[in-house]
Amino acid sequence: MDWELLKKIDPTKLIGGEGASPFNLITGEKEKTKASKDIPLSGLYYRKPSLKYNPHKGLCCSIEFFESQEKSIFDISLWKSITIGTAERYFVDACKFVVKNKPQKAIAKLGEVLNKDPQYSDAYFLMGCILMEAEQFDKANSCFQKVLLCQKSLGKEFKKYLPTFHVTLNLNLPSAFCIFPELLGSTILVSVSYWENGKKEDAISALEQSESIFPKNSGVLYLMTYLKLEMAKYNDIVTQLSNFEPSNSLDLATYTLLGTALYSSYDFSVSIQTLKNALKIAERLDQEDQTKLIRYHLGRAYLNKGDKFEGLQELKKIISLDVDYLDVNAILKDPFLGSTPYTKEKIKETVQETKVIDLVEKKPVMEKKDISSKIAIQEPVIIEKISEKTKIISDHEEKAITTSAESIKIDIAPSEVLPAISSQKAILTIQNTEEKFSIKSQEFTTIGRESTNDISFPDDFSISRRQARIVLQNGEFFVEDLGSTNGTYLNKRRISKKMSLKNNDEIQMGKKIFIFMLE
Repeated sequence: MDWELLKKIDPTKLIGGEGASPFNLITGEKEKTKASKDIPLSGLYYRKPSLKYNPHKGLCCSIEFFESQEKSIFDISLWKSITIGTAERYFVDACKFVVKNKPQKAIAKLGEVLNKDPQYSDAYFLMGCILMEAEQFDKANSCFQKVLLCQKSLGKEFKKYLPTFHVTLNLNLPSAFCIFPELLGSTILVSVSYWENGKKEDAISALEQSESIFPKNSGVLYLMTYLKLEMAKYNDIVTQLSNFEPSNSLDLATYTLLGTALYSSYDFSVSIQTLKNALKIAERLDQEDQTKLIRYHLGRAYLNKGDKFEGLQELKKIISLDVDYLDVNAILKDPFLGSTPYTKEKIKETVQETKVIDLVEKKPVMEKKDISSKIAIQEPVIIEKISEKTKIISDHEEKAITTSAESIKIDIAPSEVLPAISSQKAILTIQNTEEKFSIKSQEFTTIGRESTNDISFPDDFSISRRQARIVLQNGEFFVEDLGSTNGTYLNKRRISKKMSLKNNDEIQMGKKIFIFMLE
């Protein structure tokens, strides 16, 4: 391969729309990356998800190609003209089929590559990535294992035949873990293919074993911590990182996960101190996007502790920089937490707010039995304190409805009197399996992976811990996303606010599609 040509590849740019915006590299300095003869190493990058991002595939990787610094889009003919062997030419053809979104033809062509050169590790790597996108995780895992076998005698350096692509794992909305065709990338993908196939412990074991090959590697440590956080292994994270000191930007991302694990296990004071330290490091390293994510979790740590003022102050600092950041705007607009109350219920809310404060002072904000349902890094959820307040206000409204007509007129105008809701019934039916779930008629119904939800799917990791809820309001059903990682879709459109439900509406959460039916 012509190294002079390879040096023209700009690894900080991608093809297509908003996905072409430069990486904000947090594993190294961008200028040093551009000057390097090699493509950058696997690690965490903060950027907008590419147009190929599919929110229903969990950690399943997405393949992307680079363009040159001269702005010429990936040129198949150019690459074919500089390759010398038949296997390399076939490999370029396979890349062409990937670009044209023809995965089956790409896999067939990669098979021809391996017939010509059984040690062509890049072909196994790309084939594994295509199979991951197709959710054929066992076959993908086999491909990545073969990559490691091919490279066993070559040490840590890959023989890069055509290093013009990388894959991404979309961990959460503001970040992606980018994996390049090198030994560390393949080792990580072995773990990810286990994870996506439901073999969670095997995934973590694979990363732990890789520490012998890559001791103290920041990428391995970050991903291992992330997976443990997904499995709610908060104590394991705290024990593992008890003496951890960040030495680079990727370590700082791991340190942020430690802060999240601490407040998820109710150690609010230590969590706040950890996240404050992380903020100082991020500001010193001039990591703007990472600073926002740390500040987000610091705000939530304060709110979970019960310090409303400090929590809201941190979240407002994010809004001043990015009005659409995660679910910050929704939290600030919450009538029981933020600064904008619902005008219709203003008087009633003021009276009831005193009761809420009294209760918060007399008993803890969260109960130990709900530990598994608390917050993790990639899925913003409405914190328990908000839920308590909402419940208290709801109880107050229910009493108002069932009392005399005179008391109703005090709180609600005649035109706003709620209809009797006990007769309202609805069900959710999972498409294909026809499994049915009843929707509560007098309070909201929560849906998610945790067992504390009214409808739970503990083994489906495409669904967040607290994914969404169905609410009955003024005799009408609504669906509301709770800041889930992969989003909630109503009739194939992602929702960002509470949406009205009609008979036969389609609701998608992760990989599950529900049909909403009124009874």
